Amino acid sequence: MQPWLKEEWCLPRAASGEFVCAMEDVLELYTRPYDPAYPQVCMDELSKQLVGETRVPVPPAPGKVARIDYEYVRLGVANIFIFFEPLAGWRHLAVTERRTRQDWACAVRDLVDVHYPHARTIRLVLDNLNTHVGGSLYEAFPPAEARRILDRLELHYTPKHGSWLNMAESELSILARQCLDRRIADPALLAREVAAWEARRNSAQATMDWRFTTAGARTKLAHLYPVVTLPAADTAAPLGQETAARHAAAQATPTYHYPLDRPLGPEAKAWLGRLEPEHDNLRAALTRSFDGGAAAVGLRLAAALGGFWYRAGHLSEGRGWIERALAQLERLPVPRDPPTDHANAAIQPWTWPDLEAVLRECRGDILVVIGQPDAARDDFQQAPDLVPTDDRVRQAR
Repeated sequence: MQPWLKEEWCLPRAASGEFVCAMEDVLELYTRPYDPAYPQVCMDELSKQLVGETRVPVPPAPGKVARIDYEYVRLGVANIFIFFEPLAGWRHLAVTERRTRQDWACAVRDLVDVHYPHARTIRLVLDNLNTHVGGSLYEAFPPAEARRILDRLELHYTPKHGSWLNMAESELSILARQCLDRRIADPALLAREVAAWEARRNSAQATMDWRFTTAGARTKLAHLYPVVTLPAADTAAPLGQETAARHAAAQATPTYHYPLDRPLGPEAKAWLGRLEPEHDNLRAALTRSFDGGAAAVGLRLAAALGGFWYRAGHLSEGRGWIERALAQLERLPVPRDPPTDHANAAIQPWTWPDLEAVLRECRGDILVVIGQPDAARDDFQQAPDLVPTDDRVRQAR
């Protein structure tokens, strides 16, 4: 345990349609190919504290590092605007004394008229700072000029608590590590240093290897997507529990009984191929089962899908659903009779002890892959009836 360490994250507290809508809009934009007529530009800004020395620093010498006094003097704050086109490996930075609406409007006008005069529409990604709005242009320029600039822009806002989706923020992080991690006393020096960094990065055509996609968001951030509840008359729709149950029951031989080192056969591969297109439907059915009073359906569905999550690589999501199912299992009474309703009948009729063993086995397999062998060993040892414990524990070591 290291209590002095802290992590920061930026996500909404609960599921939010507004968040995922803005997130998917930005992620969809990032998938578009390069088009010089419609450049994709990410914009952000950074404040830099200007700091001066109280004593002359001692330069480095053979066997000695440079030395500076711990005291310093604050000399104000400067602002840095950045415009970054990832697909072209181009960026431009501007140092200003302030970060007012007028400063932002002037920076955007330069983007339109100086840097992209021939582009039809600039697709601009930006965050929700109060100055980053079209109204700032009207406060800085006459209405006709403001409208002319806006007509050249297509604004894409990152969601609130989602500024990390802006690639310009990552580029500013690189700037801070490579250029701004020292004391800089005056805006003129800051402007020269930033310009030199910009020229070096542009000459190298440094791009951004962005890998986060909408498909990944719907898996890794599934808890941020609102649960869609359909009217009772729509239970036969694709999001219905019976559809999810029918696809889960297509598993004749559960893949989670395959040893980890044995390749999948054609039947199991076909099963995975059928379930992947239904991933969103299955997720919705699980959510409605656990939240809508049909926990027995959710338990059997989670157990049936353990092999799917493991074999398809949805490890974090699968672990989350399995842990939720195990928590439900502890709260539910043990049924004396097998289920009789249509949705339950479509799922394999495991007994309650079997369900717990299958769920623990699935979680154990996932824990082995993500590098938690001790936790996996505990799960395998608590599911002795269905799991070849010695083999699995050996693999978990």
